[in-house]
Amino acid sequence: MQLLCPNEPLRCLRLTIADGPSEMGPRLGGRSPLGVYPSEGKNPMRYFATIPLSTDPALETSIFVHIDPKVMVSHKLHKDDNTIQVVVHGPSQRGSSSALDSKLSEHPLKLLEESDDWIIDPDDGSVIVESRHKIGGRPYVIQQGGALETAVNGIQQEGFIQVVQLDFPVVEGDAMVSGPWPFFDGEFHLFGKVPFQGQEWYWFFEH
Repeated sequence: MQLLCPNEPLRCLRLTIADGPSEMGPRLGGRSPLGVYPSEGKNPMRYFATIPLSTDPALETSIFVHIDPKVMVSHKLHKDDNTIQVVVHGPSQRGSSSALDSKLSEHPLKLLEESDDWIIDPDDGSVIVESRHKIGGRPYVIQQGGALETAVNGIQQEGFIQVVQLDFPVVEGDAMVSGPWPFFDGEFHLFGKVPFQGQEWYWFFEH
């Protein structure tokens, strides 16, 4: 499998939320992918985003979130709790409007060049993990040294990688996104394990 994210965890693919057509490819908000659905009988869900996983084979993952963000607990690593559903599929395009539509406006996610997954803190000159939108790399954890960071380190030792990190859409270079961010003003992280098919997923958000 040829992953899209860099093999080296100290490297990442940065993203920006852009304007323009987003019928296919990496995208955020709006109409959900044609023929891609969360599991029936689960909690009521809405579409959030579609993220590319690999180029050979060509796979994407679409993320659906509970319609009521108040049921999602922040600062905690989650697994299989039905407030987030992750669906792996082949290349897709947006479908017609439906009850699954996100309340966020439709945007393409633009992939930037591979880069180091760290920045220099302007306040004290220390090296810190990149907190912006990215595929791969290391998760930026606000509450460092606590139970969340310990739990995240644990699943990474089991072979889980960060599939995507999406910050609240006010990052420099982002387009103007309208609608309620499903993670309040926080940052969302999703983890999976190769080959992604039939595998469990982990996620968390902080704000």
